Amino acid sequence: MRISCRKGALALAAVGVLVSSVPANAASTTWKDPEGDATTYLDVGLPRPSEPAYDVLDATLTSDGKDLTLAARFKKLGKIPPQATGNAYRFSFLAGEGRFTMSVIQDLVGGSFTAFAVRDTTTGINNAAECVKCSGKLNLQANRLEIKLPISALDSARKSAKVAGKIAPGAKLGEVLIEAGEYYNFGYSVGVGFSLSNTADEAALPAPGTFTL
Repeated sequence: MRISCRKGALALAAVGVLVSSVPANAASTTWKDPEGDATTYLDVGLPRPSEPAYDVLDATLTSDGKDLTLAARFKKLGKIPPQATGNAYRFSFLAGEGRFTMSVIQDLVGGSFTAFAVRDTTTGINNAAECVKCSGKLNLQANRLEIKLPISALDSARKSAKVAGKIAPGAKLGEVLIEAGEYYNFGYSVGVGFSLSNTADEAALPAPGTFTL
C-alpha cells in the first residue's frame, strides 16, 4: 500500500511540474485548412490535381511572451514540381502599420534559404529589415513548416524598417496567413537576380483573423 501511495505522489508531482512550466501569459490557437485545395498554379493550363507539397492541413500559432512560433502541417513536403525550381512557404501577419513575412524557400538553383521582409502598409513599400535569431525550416519527416520569431527581434525589425506600432506581449496581430506554392529562380541577367513565387494554397486564420501575443 505504501508503494501505491508513493507512485500516486510522484504522479501528482509530475503533473505539478508540467503545469508550472506553462507560462501564465501563453496564448495559442489552432486552425484547419481544407485538404486537396492546393490547385492554383502559375503556369495556366489544364486543371491539375492538388499538389501535396503545398497543401496546408492545419496550423498552430503560439506565443509565450518571448517567442512567436508557428507549426503548419502539410499533406506531404519535399517534392518540387517539374515546372518549378523550388518551393516557397510564407508566414505573414499585420502588426501596427507593417506586414511582416517570414519565407522558407527550397531552391534547386541557388540553394535553400530563409528571408524576412517588412512592408509598410501606409506606403506599400518593402523596407529593409533584419530579424535577428528568427528561424524557419521544413521538417520533412513530420511534414511541418516550423517558424520561430522572437518578439523582441520583430520589434527591432519594425524599428529598422521605420514602421509604426510597437510589437510586444499584448500586441495584436491581424490577417494571419500561411501561403505555399512554386518558386522560380531565373538566375541572373545583367547582374540582377530575378525570381518569382506563386501561391497554390493559403490558410488564413479564421475570422476575425487576429492573434494576441
